[in-house]
Amino acid sequence: MRNVAITLTSWFQAYKRRARSLFSEGDLLLLFTVMAMVAFGLLMVYSASFIYAQERMGDGFGFIEKQLCFACAGAVLLFFSSQIPYQLWMRLSLPLLIAVTGLLVLVLVPGAGIKVGGAQRWLSLGFFAFQPAELFKFSVVVFVAQQLA
Repeated sequence: MRNVAITLTSWFQAYKRRARSLFSEGDLLLLFTVMAMVAFGLLMVYSASFIYAQERMGDGFGFIEKQLCFACAGAVLLFFSSQIPYQLWMRLSLPLLIAVTGLLVLVLVPGAGIKVGGAQRWLSLGFFAFQPAELFKFSVVVFVAQQLA
């Protein structure tokens, strides 16, 4: 029993050292806060849509499965974007803002932008449609952070 306790203690100390080298304390707090918000959002989607999805799709978990897939894709993107040095984000802030502004204008071009729900806010890439306004929010945050720095 004593050997197990020693092994677990040494493993835990090694884990703490590795975790400290990867993340600062503030990074972990922010990560856990975001994870808690995503989990709460998934819970709200589940509670609000289970009956509707059961009646319409025959599967009560239809919407939550879709949202969970998007949350996982977001986590993967979060990981990869966190590996990019902030200096690169600072260098790309203005070109990113200009490119995304071009995408916003492209939405208004007939044939490029598609109407969903009566408003023409989406761009279709064939297999995937997205709103450039969401990308614009990100680019504005990066640009303003670069200007303030």
